[in-house]
Amino acid sequence: MEKLICMVTGATDGIGKAVAKAIAQRGDTLLIVGRDINKTETVLKEIVDYSSNTDVDYFITDLSSQKQVSTLSRLVQSKYPKLDVLINNAGSVFMSRRESEDGIEMTFALNHLSYFLLSNLLLPLLKESTAGKIINVSSSAHVRSYIDFSDLQFKTNYNVIRAYGRSKLANLFLTYQMARNLRETDVTVNAVHPGVVSTNLLNSNNKSWFAKILNLGLKLRGIKSDISARHILKMFTEEELRGVNGKYFVDGRIIASAPQSYIEGDARELWDISNSLTGHNFPRV
Repeated sequence: MEKLICMVTGATDGIGKAVAKAIAQRGDTLLIVGRDINKTETVLKEIVDYSSNTDVDYFITDLSSQKQVSTLSRLVQSKYPKLDVLINNAGSVFMSRRESEDGIEMTFALNHLSYFLLSNLLLPLLKESTAGKIINVSSSAHVRSYIDFSDLQFKTNYNVIRAYGRSKLANLFLTYQMARNLRETDVTVNAVHPGVVSTNLLNSNNKSWFAKILNLGLKLRGIKSDISARHILKMFTEEELRGVNGKYFVDGRIIASAPQSYIEGDARELWDISNSLTGHNFPRV
């Protein structure tokens, strides 16, 4: 079995943590990204104890910060000769409108721009792999969402549910556009809806009654994170999925995402806006 180098963002809770444990148990090299050093070090020890795999590294990064994402990319490229798998999983919801240190609405900054920036910055390492894979954790929340380019960051009429849904639709635009960009390479890009998972999506928020109710609902109705982890693991370990590119996975199967997620003009416009917001000029087709 080929030993892979795999990075998981948002690896200290829920789906990310379960995927990280499964990767370590396979014997792969695991790179975990977390925001809090104490929590990340605790999870790293837990993963090593669980898997008996000591080939685990960690990076402390606030992924809503473009400066920190850029630093993360440089560190990884200085330490590793390639990257086989990048799992963009970190995300959250915010009960009231907040802005990142870059002045960008926080849901959009963390849930979309971090995926966009990290994937593009690490692309040289992914191209060093014989079959580099980017997996973007999206959500069925995209289904009833749309992109309003006139108010992309909800500067008026902020709504937590619409902001989250829009960020998950953005994940699909990114997935499909990047898959088109990389069609002539060995790097593939796919998205996954992990299911309604019992997780800690809301822990970064205040202690409002609404946040508590939403978290309780996730914990009561959510499937186990390790089930979702197995589905995600299949996406980069099953030989028959090796060349699959630009697809949306649910429960381990490829299905169609919502019709609006396939509007190529919107995907290109979002790509260009993302370039502008991050100060880059990553090429696209």
